[in-house]
Amino acid sequence: MFGNRVLCLFVLLSGAILCVQSASVMIGLRVQAYLDQMKGNESRGLENGGRTIGQWERGLIFLFVMVNIPSAVGFLVTAKSIFRFGELTNSHNRKEAEYITIGTLMSFGIAFAVSLATRFVITRLYRP
Repeated sequence: MFGNRVLCLFVLLSGAILCVQSASVMIGLRVQAYLDQMKGNESRGLENGGRTIGQWERGLIFLFVMVNIPSAVGFLVTAKSIFRFGELTNSHNRKEAEYITIGTLMSFGIAFAVSLATRFVITRLYRP
C-alpha cells in the first residue's frame, strides 16, 4: 500500500512538471514560426510574460482537474478572453492576436490532456 502512494506521488509530480514546464518548450518550438512573422512589432510586452502566463494557466488547469473541478477552467478562458478582447478587435494587432490564440489553444489542450492522463493513471494505481 505504501508503495502505491509513493508511485502516485511520483506520477502526480511528473504530470505537473510535464504540464507546466515541458509544455512551455513544446509550445515555444511550435509557435516560433509565427513569432518570426511578427518581427519588428515593438509592442510585444514583457520578454517572457506570455510563457509565464501560460505556465500559470497550465498549473491552474492541472490543479482544477486533479481536484475534480475542471469546469473552473471556463473562468480562465473567460478571463483571458476579456483581457485579450481589445487586441482581437484592433486590426493592426491581428498577427499578435492570432499568435496568442494559437498558443493559448495549444496550452489549454496540452494541459487538459496531461492532466486527464495523470488523473487516469493515479486512479488506476491508488486503490485504498
